[in-house]
Amino acid sequence: MGKKIKSIVTKVREEKRKGGLIGLNEQRRYETTEKVISASKKLFAVRGYDKTTTRQIAEAAGILNGSLFHLFPTKEDILEGVMISIYTEALEEAEKHLKGKKEIIITVGYPAALELYAAYEEPQASELLFEAHSSWKVMNGLVDRSMDWMESRLNGFSSDEEKESYRLNNILIWGCLGALISECHHGQPRGFEVALRSILKVICSLNDIPIEDADLMVTQLQEVLRDGKTVISKFNLGRGATG
Repeated sequence: MGKKIKSIVTKVREEKRKGGLIGLNEQRRYETTEKVISASKKLFAVRGYDKTTTRQIAEAAGILNGSLFHLFPTKEDILEGVMISIYTEALEEAEKHLKGKKEIIITVGYPAALELYAAYEEPQASELLFEAHSSWKVMNGLVDRSMDWMESRLNGFSSDEEKESYRLNNILIWGCLGALISECHHGQPRGFEVALRSILKVICSLNDIPIEDADLMVTQLQEVLRDGKTVISKFNLGRGATG
């Protein structure tokens, strides 16, 4: 998902929230982008990522192949758009269930817990997350999105150095998370609780948090995830496509 498309989607969503005016061209591009992302989610849920073609996506979105490639030059760009859309909706919904908890382990750990929960709950989500973690372009986009969320929850970073440090930590965490999701996708899962505790311990180590906090957070995050069924459905493509 190119930076130009990201900026248009972000701008239009922000203007809609504020009730502001949007240019006609921007509105059309935004609507077409949303159609492609919506069609892709449904096709990925039914056919899987690998078996879905860009031609099928264009047909389902009701646009020409040329229009699709103008917005998303590659299938990988479409995957990035789908994942950022799902991730953004999930994080926005998460605030309703986190109830003001802004500790660093919650802020960093919740997105990781959300992915693991989805991967263990639904094969379609597991496949999509595996494909996403296999692409640096997609992961880079999701790291950027998670950094935006962290910045808003932590009321900003004290310096560029601190921000870059958090970003590096996020990349390391997402690498470990990708390995756990890969195990799950290939039929060798460790169990959700074991996987969650492992990734939380990595987060603790990278952020100088007492390792004992990881065990405490496992129970808290499990409760939030099970209560926040709407949040989970954002990653649960199978149920989301049929509901």
